Amino acid sequence: MAGAGFQTLSTTLCSLEAMKNWIGVTGVDSTDDSVLALMADAATAEIEQEPSWVFVQRTLSATFDGNAKNKQALPWPQVQSLSVFTIGGTTQPSANYVLDTRTGIVTFTSGDFTEGVQNVVVTALVGFDLQD
Repeated sequence: MAGAGFQTLSTTLCSLEAMKNWIGVTGVDSTDDSVLALMADAATAEIEQEPSWVFVQRTLSATFDGNAKNKQALPWPQVQSLSVFTIGGTTQPSANYVLDTRTGIVTFTSGDFTEGVQNVVVTALVGFDLQD
C-alpha cells in the first residue's frame, strides 16, 4: 500500500520504528504500519517540496540546458556524487570538473557547459545521510 504513488520508508525523514516509538506503540503490533508509512511519505514529500532540497539520500536524474559557462548549479544542493554526467551525449570525466557537494555547483577545470537545449544530463546521489 505504501508504494502506491508514495515513496518508500527508506526515503523518508523518519523510520517506521521511530514513528511508533514517538506515538507510544510498543511491541510488534503492525496493524497501522501501512498508515504510518503513508504519513511519513506524505510528510517527507511536503517538507522537500518547498525548499527544493532533498533531505534523505536518494539517486535522482535531471536534464537541463547548458549555459555556455564553466560553472553551473545542479537542480539540487547537497549533491554527494555524480554517477552520470553528459553534455550533448558525451560523458564528462571527473578529472575535468569539480563538484561542490554542499552547493551542487559544478565547475569545469577545462571546458564549459556547452550551450544547448536539454543537452546536460546528470544522475546524482543527493541529500543528507540522515534518518530519524
